[in-house]
Order: sequence, then C-alpha cells, then structure tokens
Amino acid sequence: TARYKEFKDKIPINLESHEFFEYKDTMGTSATAFTELLMICHKHGANKQMYDDIQHWVTAWSLEHPNVFRPSGQQQVWSRKKLLAFLKDVFSCKKLEPTIHNVELHDGRIVSVPEVDFAESMRSILNDSNVMKHVMKGLDPETWRPIVSEDIHEQNPDAQIYDKDSGFLYRMGIKNQCTDPSDCDPKKVRPFPVLIHIDKSHSDVFGNLAVAPIQMMPAMIDVEYQQKVCAWRQTGTVPNLSAGKGADGKDSRSAINKLKDYHKVVHAALTSFRKCYEDGGFLWVDKKGEEILLKPYVHCFIGDIAGVNEMIGHYNNCSANCLAKDCKCAQDDILQFPPKCKQMRWLDLQACTTVDEIFQLYADNGLVSERDMCRVRHDPDFAKSISKHCIDNAFDELPLADPYQGIIGMTPQEMLHMMGGGIFKYIISGIKDIIGENQTNQRLKKHINDIFPDIREYLNRNAEKDVSRMSNRNGFFNLTNLTSDEVRGNLYGLIVLMHTTYGKELFEAQFQNKGVDYETSLETCLLLLSWEQFHLRAQTRQDIERSESVTWDLQERIIRDIPRSAKEKTKKSAGSKGWQIVKFHSIGFIPALNLKFGCGRCYDTSSNEKNHKEMVKKNAKLTQRIQSRFSTQLSRNDHDRITIEDR
Repeated sequence: TARYKEFKDKIPINLESHEFFEYKDTMGTSATAFTELLMICHKHGANKQMYDDIQHWVTAWSLEHPNVFRPSGQQQVWSRKKLLAFLKDVFSCKKLEPTIHNVELHDGRIVSVPEVDFAESMRSILNDSNVMKHVMKGLDPETWRPIVSEDIHEQNPDAQIYDKDSGFLYRMGIKNQCTDPSDCDPKKVRPFPVLIHIDKSHSDVFGNLAVAPIQMMPAMIDVEYQQKVCAWRQTGTVPNLSAGKGADGKDSRSAINKLKDYHKVVHAALTSFRKCYEDGGFLWVDKKGEEILLKPYVHCFIGDIAGVNEMIGHYNNCSANCLAKDCKCAQDDILQFPPKCKQMRWLDLQACTTVDEIFQLYADNGLVSERDMCRVRHDPDFAKSISKHCIDNAFDELPLADPYQGIIGMTPQEMLHMMGGGIFKYIISGIKDIIGENQTNQRLKKHINDIFPDIREYLNRNAEKDVSRMSNRNGFFNLTNLTSDEVRGNLYGLIVLMHTTYGKELFEAQFQNKGVDYETSLETCLLLLSWEQFHLRAQTRQDIERSESVTWDLQERIIRDIPRSAKEKTKKSAGSKGWQIVKFHSIGFIPALNLKFGCGRCYDTSSNEKNHKEMVKKNAKLTQRIQSRFSTQLSRNDHDRITIEDR
C-alpha cells in the first residue's frame, strides 16, 4: 500500500509530447497498390517469396507493355476460372478433365471415382519435349525397342543391369503385347509399356481425407527422369472406402467384402486404360508429323507391401499360412537359407519348350503362377492354403508383361518400404533390445537420445550431400513418426557412433551381456547398408548373380548378430514375430528381381511418394475438405495443375 501511495500522485517530468496520428494519404499510388497486394498475400497465407514474385512480375510486364493491365473497350478482368478455361482451350487440355464414375459398394453406399482419359494423359507426356529427351539410351529412338537382341543381352555376363530395358521383363512384355513392326505396314507401331503406382496418401490427421491416386508413366522414360513429377500422370483416384462406415468409426465389414469393394472401384478407375487396350491401342503424332500406333500394356506395378497385397488379393496378415505373395513358403520356411522358393530367371524359362513346362517349373520352385491364380477363383481350399482371397481381380483384364506369373510377377518388393520402412527399423529396435528391453536401462537410452543431436550436426556438416537425413524428433529409439529416409539416416548415425571409442564404451558391455559379438554386429550393420546401395546402382549381370548367395549369408548374419525374439503384444509393448516376417524373406528375392526389372531404383517408390506432395497434398488445400466430394475435387484440381505447370 505504501508503494501505491508513492506513485499515486507522482507527475512525470520532461515527457516528450506526441501529436494525434492521422494518415493523410502520403504513400502514393504505387506504394498503396503494393500494400494492398501484401494484404492479399497475407490474407491467403502465401509464403514470403510470393509477394516479391508478384511484384517483379507486375513491374516487368508494365515496363515492357505499359497498357497490359489497362482495361480497354469490352475487356474484362481475368478471373482464375476464366483464365483456366481459356488455357484449356488454347493448349487442348479439356480432354484431360476427369470423368466421374459412381460405384455402389456392397453395403449400398455410393462413392465417386474420378478417372482421366488414359490416351490423352499419355499424349500430354509424349508431347512434352523435355520428357521425351529422356527415352532410355538402350532403345532405338525410332521404334522404342531394345537395340541389343534378347539372346545377346541375356547371355552376356558383363551386361550392365541398370535401367528397365536391362531386365528381361521389358523384352518379354514387348514380345507378348506388341506386334512386330513389319506386320502393321504401312502404319508404324510401337510398344507402349507403362509403370503404375498405387499407394494411399493422407491429407488430414484422422485419415478421413485419404485417397489412393493411380499414377502412370511411360516405361521407356529413363530411371533418372522417372524421379520427376512431370513424367507421371494421375489417371485415377481411389477414394477412402472406410469413411462413413458405421458407429464409432469401426469397420464391421469382413476382409473379403472390403477387398471386393476395392477391386470394384479400381476396375472403374481403369476403364479408359482397359478400353484403349481392347480398341487396339491409340494414335500419336510425333514431331515429324508421322502417325504412330501405340500398343499399351503394363510393365510393372509398384507400391508398398500392404497395397500390393490388396491388388493381388493376398492375405494382409502376419499370421497367414504363406507370408509372401510370390511363393508358397510356410512361416516355418521363412528362415531357411537358401530359401525353399527360387525366383525364375530368363535362362530357366528359355530351357522350357511349352507353357505347361513353364508352369510346372514355377510349381517345382515353390512360386505362385497364373495357373495357380486361375485355380484360386474356383477352389476356396486351395486359395486358403496359399493365403489368397477368391475375388474378381480388377487387374486380370489388363494387358500384363508377364504371362506366367501375371500381376504377382510384376509387383516387386521395393527398397523404400522393405528397408527404410522395415529392416532398418527392426535393426535399430533390435539394438535397443540388446541395451535393454522395454523400460530397462533407461539411463543409457536417454544418454544416447541426448548425444544424438551432436552426431547429426557433425555428420550433416562434414559428410557428403547424399547422406540420408537424420531425425530424433521423438527420441532416437522412437521411430513411429519418421520417414524411411530418416530411419536410414538414423541407422547410419548409430553405426558412426558405435565405431567411435566412446560408442564402444557405451555399447560393448551390453552386447556381451546378451552373448552377441560387438564387432561382428557392427560389421553386419555396415554390410546391410552396403547391400542396399549395391542393388540400387548399376551392376554387371555376373555380379548380381553372385550376390544371391552373399544375400543369404547376410540374412543369416542378421539373425545371429541382431537377435529379435518373437513376443506377444501386451498393453506395455508391441508384439513381434522376430525375423520371421515377409520383409526379411523378401530380401532374398532382390538379386533375381534386379535381373528381371533392372536395378532397385527402377521399381523404387521414393519419387512417387514425393509426387503425392504435388498431386495430393497441395491440391487438397484447394478443396472443401468434405469427404464425399474430396476425391472428385482433388482430381479436378490436379487437372488445373497440369494445365498451369505444363505450359
């Protein structure tokens, strides 16, 4: 109270007087206009660079053409809608407008399935000179067929296995789906293989606005340009079939009904592609003005393991009799080396004289063939024995490159989800369990969390540019919200730490307590990273063939040096199947897959995951975010994106 009285009657001295401020329009026309532009950018949440870009654009055009923004006569303001309509007319983009199919699901719900005309989508890529500069070097530019004959290429042990045309599936697809040029004289005919990527993308936290875009790309584009979004088109969109499904968000539908709905929707989304094939292909006029008949077919499908299992109709269950969709290996066979199943190579198929011999070859080597899939449709017991659902598959009516395994032989296990989203995670969690399972040895785990930011900083500062990004946003050993690339980076950082003298002091005693040799475990982790890079890059045929037995040795080392025990799921900890999992079994397939498809980058989905940013994430911001309209509005926004970006 005394303090209040001290200042209550105090009068300030030497205070600076201030006048009442009133704006008197002193900025001038230009400053006022640009201030309004700044307010508009701020209102719509534009990034900081957008204001500068618009200002420079206005200034440049005004200096070059003083009357460009001055209305004259009947000239009207160009709204976004009006300008897009004008551009679609000028650049012939109207045919890329999506068609909406209304599909009824098994429970009576109607979903909207957007589809873009396949031929028009592909023509828009073929007419892009920047993309067409990147046709694979191993192809004849006049015919889009491999320059080197099949026999010479496949029997050359020093042949480079890199791009898609270096795998034997590329020539197999042309032979099965495209007639010889001399048979179609005088009309020129070319094979037109396409890559198809289908994977779910989320645009909100709760998963209500989830869609699965169907992305397609001409397979003759080289693997480097395959990483660019402009080489791909979104030709269809599978909406979220789980939305509005019942009380409390619980899905009461059985797995088989969910799968039937999925294939019914995909069948609608692929209508244009299917019709184009059944009509005999589509015509395209090249730069020389020559009319060319293109024969479309699917070269391969890429996606994560769960999505591929949906496409095939394989059980998405870790307790299935056969874990892998390719083979008939039971769970007890997963950890057998060499594996019980064996992937087929070109020489194996060439040794057969009839189709029946080829199917028998697949059966003898424990693989699922098209003959098995035909039997699945009519024999529920056999279907169950190889963990397949009896469904009408939407992909059966498509032209496929592999006539012997069909879609099963055209869905390779790709590195992004198999390694970054799988094996690397399990290696880190295995090392965590060696330190202490569940909540034990928390002090050391916390210490590793504390020093990891320093490791990341030093590595990012001193390492090469292609080192994977690292992150410990939720603690180093918490991998739930990390990307596959960040998991790879964290494993690399952990290996660097374990190589240091200080890291050895931290870890070696923990490994010894578990009866695991520290040095050999560290070497195994290094070999695993090297193995991945080996299969992502160009190698000779003989080196890839030799790598098969090395891969089995590496798998045995992983089981020995990074032990993971099977355990039941509890309230406090997640369950585990140990190393008895499909991703671990699939590692052994990779050498044979590279001989069939080209190096691992040819069927890696990293670029397609990035495409989701342009095709889904950005377009989602321009929708009303209403689930029932989301897929339709998303597809239309992508049509606008193509119109704007490809000018």
